[in-house]
Amino acid sequence: MAMSELRSFECSVGGRDLSLTPENCIAMLFRTCVEVDYLAVQTTEMIVDEHTQEISPEDVILRVFNNPEMVRWMAGYRIAEAGDNYDRPQVLNFSGSPDSFKELTGWNPIVVEKNEPSESEMEMFLDVNVGNIDQEWKDL
Repeated sequence: MAMSELRSFECSVGGRDLSLTPENCIAMLFRTCVEVDYLAVQTTEMIVDEHTQEISPEDVILRVFNNPEMVRWMAGYRIAEAGDNYDRPQVLNFSGSPDSFKELTGWNPIVVEKNEPSESEMEMFLDVNVGNIDQEWKDL
């Protein structure tokens, strides 16, 4: 597929409509703590300066947690333990889609594999999930 045939992937994350391309997203996969796998998306948001009230664009990186199946589908594979090593079985469908992500868009995001999340990545993951934990405590 030629570069001109690559298609963006439209999705909504946290109320934001995103247009994902090979240039603005990265799939982060971990050999341990696979539940923390996430998609990093660079986007531009309009920020209001609280002193001058001026509006200006600012690049931000959104981290999409709690959807590791989608991240693995976008990456095209997942990491699975295989004894002392790791296998990388393909992930060809997601949420009823009959196509792989690459068949759908013509591309896969860059994939960064790490052994485990950094301390800041784990803190971000926990921050996203703290509301769920608080609710579970209330339900007890």
